[in-house]
Amino acid sequence: NLWRLESAQAHFSRHRAAWQRLAHEVLGCDHPLASPDYVEPLLAHFGTPDILLARRGEDGAGGMVLLQRDRAGVWGTFRPNTGPFTFGLIPDDAHGSADDAIADLIRALPGYAILLSFNKLDPFHLAVRAERYPDRTERIDYYETLQIPTDRPFEEYWRERSKNLKRNIIKKTNRLAQQGIAHQLVEVHERADLPRAVEVYGILEQRGWKGEIGTAVDLHHPSGQFYVEMLDHFAAQGRAVIFQLQFDGEVVASAITIRGGDMLVILKIAYAEEMSDYSPGLLMMY
Repeated sequence: NLWRLESAQAHFSRHRAAWQRLAHEVLGCDHPLASPDYVEPLLAHFGTPDILLARRGEDGAGGMVLLQRDRAGVWGTFRPNTGPFTFGLIPDDAHGSADDAIADLIRALPGYAILLSFNKLDPFHLAVRAERYPDRTERIDYYETLQIPTDRPFEEYWRERSKNLKRNIIKKTNRLAQQGIAHQLVEVHERADLPRAVEVYGILEQRGWKGEIGTAVDLHHPSGQFYVEMLDHFAAQGRAVIFQLQFDGEVVASAITIRGGDMLVILKIAYAEEMSDYSPGLLMMY
């Protein structure tokens, strides 16, 4: 049950299959954000050589975690700015907890480690459970994410939405009709078409506030290259879609999504800010 540490960028590809098996065991599904097809491009484009892959046991069956040193004595899981998911997988022991495995991992870290943070844990798909020693563990809830169960007809779900939301959708669509603007939702899922759809998505971001602060998706930078490579892997299995809302054939909103484990994960959303009077992002989500 010893932990082995090695460069994640250099060695993750050799452990893809083991990571996939462990993710399915721990999460109970083929979660798209735990897929090696998502994780490996992340490491390639957003990682650094000092990101570590920790493996417990010979084949990693006892746990696999991607780690980064935050400062002296403080470590955390790898956390690129791409979504709410922790890149650590530790199966429960006989007591339904991972405390002992985590304690062993802290001892195995280089130097003197006093704190290890598992960032962005999803309570609906817990990748790590540490519950046996509450005096050693602090849980911090720091943001909420949107989750919509799809186990019932849309009409039933929509009836329960607020009157303001429903009225707003009607008002926006009526305004488009009155001004003779045709709108439609387009799904881009063919591998050959996805790079251009990523480029169009990036143009939307570059025209808005993300472009002003330099964080917009750009095909010539790691952000755009990551999405093109990652989406190509998912599209090969029919699990990638870029949605586009178009006004008279022009893209005014877009969402990058991947599928897996009976869920669709919306990774990024952008809209044409100059068209905000029509709420294109809201209409696309509807």
